[in-house]
Amino acid sequence: ASLSGIVYISGNYKTTCAVKDTGVLYCWGDNTLSMVTADGTTVSKRTPYLVSGVTNVKEIALGVTNWNCALKHEGAVQCWGSGSGGKLGNGGTTDEQTPVSVTGMSDALSISAGDSQTCVSRELGKMSCWGSSNSYVTQSNTPLENTNVECNPTPPTPQPSDSPTGGPTTNPTTSPSVSPTSGPTANP
Repeated sequence: ASLSGIVYISGNYKTTCAVKDTGVLYCWGDNTLSMVTADGTTVSKRTPYLVSGVTNVKEIALGVTNWNCALKHEGAVQCWGSGSGGKLGNGGTTDEQTPVSVTGMSDALSISAGDSQTCVSRELGKMSCWGSSNSYVTQSNTPLENTNVECNPTPPTPQPSDSPTGGPTTNPTTSPSVSPTSGPTANP
């Protein structure tokens, strides 16, 4: 299969998935728990395989311990593979070899998966995570909003330069240049 038009790619030590600009998903590698095919079959794939059961994909996140989650263009998330520790976000802990919807997720903007958890940034600067963690991320099999993290902080207000007088200066609307006689200065 030709993989031109790839806009997003993710992988772990067993599997790789790529999203095309048309929202089509291709995966290849170890198909334990149907991680590559998402259709209940478990034969591994050495070449990119069209995942027909998952469409309109914006981003894909592959967890380290045998599960995948696809962020759809409309903000929903679907996951499949190992459900241990609540990694699929559907309220259960059983393995699912076909995609299941993450409970209550309709406004996700970006997605990332780790060792045993998945997190998404959401509209209005929110962040939610699900799965299990040995540390501080989550201990839930459905998404929990993390109110201690601001995903879209307001940019800091520019401050006057602390550079000494006569030192390098730049103008934010131009690119810096170097004068052979006077040192770095800003273009007029």
